[in-house]
Amino acid sequence: IAGKTSVYCRQAGRMSNKRQKVETGRVLVPKELSLYSLEELGSQSPGTPFGNRIVGVQASPDQACVYMAAGQRVHVVRVELGKGDAGAGKEDVLLPRRSQLKFPTKHCPALCAQAEIQSLSLAQLNQGQRTALVSMDARGRGLMSVASSSSLASGAGLPDASGEQPQHSSLRKGGSSQNGEWHCVGSSDSNISANDSSALGSAVPTFVLTPPGRVEAGWSGACMHEIPSSGGEVATTTACHFGQCLNFYQGDRLIRAVHTLHPPSALVLLPRGEWGQGGLEDVVACAEGHQVSLWDVRQGSRGGLIQRTSIAPGGSPVFDLAWCRAQGGLLGAAGAERAVTMLEPRKGFGIVHKWSGCAKYTIHHLGFSDVDPHWAYVAGLDSEVVCGRWDGGGATCSGNSNSSTGGHGRAAGPVKKRESKENEEDAAAHPKAGTGSIKFRGPARWSGMSLMAKSAFRGEGAEHDLVAAATQTHHMFLLDVAAQ
Repeated sequence: IAGKTSVYCRQAGRMSNKRQKVETGRVLVPKELSLYSLEELGSQSPGTPFGNRIVGVQASPDQACVYMAAGQRVHVVRVELGKGDAGAGKEDVLLPRRSQLKFPTKHCPALCAQAEIQSLSLAQLNQGQRTALVSMDARGRGLMSVASSSSLASGAGLPDASGEQPQHSSLRKGGSSQNGEWHCVGSSDSNISANDSSALGSAVPTFVLTPPGRVEAGWSGACMHEIPSSGGEVATTTACHFGQCLNFYQGDRLIRAVHTLHPPSALVLLPRGEWGQGGLEDVVACAEGHQVSLWDVRQGSRGGLIQRTSIAPGGSPVFDLAWCRAQGGLLGAAGAERAVTMLEPRKGFGIVHKWSGCAKYTIHHLGFSDVDPHWAYVAGLDSEVVCGRWDGGGATCSGNSNSSTGGHGRAAGPVKKRESKENEEDAAAHPKAGTGSIKFRGPARWSGMSLMAKSAFRGEGAEHDLVAAATQTHHMFLLDVAAQ
């Protein structure tokens, strides 16, 4: 323990003493913040606090489709964009505009779970042409639906609510086809190819990811990617918190399972060809307590662990991981330390940046901007979503300055004397973390926050960030942010 603590202290000391060169990037400004009341969803169980239960796909600059999990169901909410604005209130907190849904809300029988759904995951396949959506319940059982991105974005890729129990199916290679495509087996129409985007609008094949053995109820998550040169085969990695295990699937077949040192709380797949760690291609990052572990999905438990890094003091668990495209690719982590920590994969996953004090309480959800990856979105237990720059030499954050010590609130730090003109110019070239933050508050704790995928369209709307956030009181927020 003393050795790990000393390593952490040395990394933190090098990070604080070495000044990092910061790219100025672009300034993000809010364009629209809408608030929707979804009381018709029924009773919404709280679930694990750090589980993400909302994802979405943006079909066009004026339409999006949001998938929310409540209890054992996954609901589909279609919304229209560009109908409101974003006004600022006290302490520069954005004020949402209450909106009404134009389209009826429906649920997806294909993703109805046997236990309470803990997390939703979404991944783009085949260069954005297809999208995989996975729901993970408290028992570690996952259900994956694969459809064309345009179908999921319009809400037509999943069947409507009909009241009957879903008939799950599996995707297996072969079947009646001779070209090695994937087909839906066990459904009403087994001749529908998973590669046929038009057919997937009416019949959605589903993987049933069954964990090995019985798992104690708790958080579970998943991440997916498409195996190259496999005819559309999907590889999935799932994690079970109390089970302390990672399960690797190929299609719906369990390939191997490994045990973790601590209960996992977050999972993310590192993209191929963007970080170059000794030629490794399929690597999964897992948050285990205050540590982050890297696993090779092609290896077993003996040789699968690549590296384990402590990024926070003991007793400060990490609750979310996200990949950032800035500076050639960085891994972001956030949790009980109330900070966004950036890890450099090309330097042994050492800490290179840290945005401290960006939230009042524990951070549960983290995401990076698609427009400018130097901006991060965080949400946690303080009922507030904050967007700000994570890079910079200082640990300053512009939040509600209810504490000047930085220990309990997001303080702007002690008041400094008037700086010279040279120092002002240097500060403009090296902005501090949290500069020009965007924030809004919800009526209750967040049950999820995510940036919407925008692979279904290209154009002017692709230069926007669309953030969806849901609370435990059936409220959904949509924030549209553009670069200035």
